[in-house]
Amino acid sequence: MKLTATGGAIGGLMSSFTATTDAGRQLDWTAGAISGLVNGAQAEGLTGNGALGSALFATAQPGVTPAAGNTGSAVLAPSVSDPSALPSSGQGYTLSYSASGWSATVTGTSQSYALGSSSSLTLNGMNIAVTGIANPGDSFQVAPQPGAAAAMRVTTTNPADLAVADPYVLSEGSVSTSGQVTNSNAGTISESSDTVLAAPGSGAAVVPASAFGDTFELRFTSNSAYDVVDTTTATTLASGTFSGGSTDIAMAYPSGSASAGRYWQVRLSGAPAAGDVVTLKPGGLDSGSNAQRMSDIWRASDTALPGGSVQGALSALIGRTGAASSAATALSGNTASNLSTAQADLSDVAGVNLDDQAEQLSEYQQAYQAAAKVITTAEAMFKSLINAV
Repeated sequence: MKLTATGGAIGGLMSSFTATTDAGRQLDWTAGAISGLVNGAQAEGLTGNGALGSALFATAQPGVTPAAGNTGSAVLAPSVSDPSALPSSGQGYTLSYSASGWSATVTGTSQSYALGSSSSLTLNGMNIAVTGIANPGDSFQVAPQPGAAAAMRVTTTNPADLAVADPYVLSEGSVSTSGQVTNSNAGTISESSDTVLAAPGSGAAVVPASAFGDTFELRFTSNSAYDVVDTTTATTLASGTFSGGSTDIAMAYPSGSASAGRYWQVRLSGAPAAGDVVTLKPGGLDSGSNAQRMSDIWRASDTALPGGSVQGALSALIGRTGAASSAATALSGNTASNLSTAQADLSDVAGVNLDDQAEQLSEYQQAYQAAAKVITTAEAMFKSLINAV
């Protein structure tokens, strides 16, 4: 029997390897997406101590492999900005440099992006810093989350580290430094909703990142207009308008934080009166809205995820990995049988080329060992998925 890449034992082995490797890449992508979503929600809330939350899951760092034929001195330093925006196949990117600048192709596909010639490149889900000089023809393989499933681990088991509180809580009236509330409002104002956005909503009163963590008062100068005053510095930071019975206030997250560039936005509704005051103070143990956002991650609709949600993505991957494991088990049995047949033929058949038979025997042995590794890998992935669920 001749072993080839398109049929026989080797063909089956290669097919099994492909299925298992694809499942491994998708498992890494799913693990990275889950870590990113949870860590992102954690970074948007406050712990019981009033500090912004830190990452709950450790994640794998991106890997870069320059092509052997590169002639330039360019060095790429990628970072993941949005795990769910990375290719769901887990393939990563091939970055190439030409006279017109950098371009990126999703590995194994024809999907490509023009990135320009800047030293700071932005790609779906990634930021890439470039130092040194690239020559036309240079290329790099970028693996956004190599081994993300294996690297995924919980960074803390202390409940106090959970950022379950919203950045701010609302109180009608003024709040003293001791926490006493004085409500002399003639109108009514309440919080109707809050969310985290990449940009403030249209018409929102925007509080700058430099004031994040201070206490604010909304002081109504009429039944429709108000100023946002920082009670720590007595500075008016923004002005807003009550329109249609509601208004939005957007608080910019501080620079240098994991949520820098994003905004916690709260919508207030009601019927205020001139002279009314509403206080927004940093959240604490009496606020738990961020915990609800974190719990919603499991089933929340996300078109970037295969299956439309974290739950759907994991369920689909479990099915694919189970199929790959079954295929690897069958391949191992077939390879073991072929190995036994080859050993018997080598011993019993006379007048054959022993060198040729020895070479075939070596091929069978290598195929058997590779199949065993496929089974081990598939079983490990399957256990990781079950544990994740």
